[in-house]
Amino acid sequence: SMIQTFKNLVRRSVTVLYPYDKILVPERGRGLPMLQIDPDTHRILCTGCGECVKICPVGVIRASSISAEGKSKVKEFSIDISNCIFCGLCVQVCPENALEMTYKYELAEADLSLFQYSLEDLVEHARPKAREFWLG
Repeated sequence: SMIQTFKNLVRRSVTVLYPYDKILVPERGRGLPMLQIDPDTHRILCTGCGECVKICPVGVIRASSISAEGKSKVKEFSIDISNCIFCGLCVQVCPENALEMTYKYELAEADLSLFQYSLEDLVEHARPKAREFWLG
């Protein structure tokens, strides 16, 4: 048993000193969902088709659309993160690839109303790259 104790003394620590040290989120990790923006036109890719609303197992997504000039455009889109289970089904079912799971996992808030993410809030998360938050 002393041999095992000495082996553990020289082994690298696996404890992360959170919040001072951030963990490296795996490539397939799932955090806060965000809406994608077309980099050329700066237009939201979401058309408001409602497929994500239908597939969400807990019903935290609300979306509606308007039709203009033969194209569908998102009018309202919101997610209640307080009940989201981060399953990623909304991302998989989106025909326009408008939703993406970010690596943002620090979502603690004191006020429950801050878990309501509107269209503007979700687009705001699309501006920086997804993995930049723990690098800098």
